[in-house]
Amino acid sequence: MRIPDWLQHSTQNRVLDDDNIFLAVQERRLVMREGDSTASWAKRYYLPTKADLFVARFRQWPSKYGGGGPFGPLTKHDLEELDWKALPTVLLNRYDQHTRHCASCSRALATVQRWKPRVVGAGLLVGTVGKGLLDLVCAPSKSLALVTVVAALLALVWKQMSGLEEALLRGPYPAPRNADEKGNKKE
Repeated sequence: MRIPDWLQHSTQNRVLDDDNIFLAVQERRLVMREGDSTASWAKRYYLPTKADLFVARFRQWPSKYGGGGPFGPLTKHDLEELDWKALPTVLLNRYDQHTRHCASCSRALATVQRWKPRVVGAGLLVGTVGKGLLDLVCAPSKSLALVTVVAALLALVWKQMSGLEEALLRGPYPAPRNADEKGNKKE
């Protein structure tokens, strides 16, 4: 069985989101020290292993083909204009960065957003009408147990759909590796 593209993308994005803010802050530190992003990052960062080859090649590409970045070199003036408190919101905006451009992920989001209200409606229907109808067919205690199980399953489905919707709209903050077990930022 093939894993759906939207699920693979969601998993890959969680890994990439984890480094987004860290890399932006590191870039800021380099620019603030050197004056602009064309300064020799290779002299500032020691990348000793083969695992760092991808990072080194990536860093060389904007210098060689982009004049220091996709829109030219980043300067101290550019950094002063940025709202650093809004940075996580911008960097982790998965909808604008990926979902709306990806056919698989945008279909998954539309499906989730279409079915969530239906799941709530089904839960309300089961909780109100379902109990009364089941009382006609079986003992009230059995109908209550059945309605409770169905309502719990619908609540679980709704919760999973909400999690998927969130994953398609924005990345987690703080990043999972920088959060405690309750999701709060580690100090």
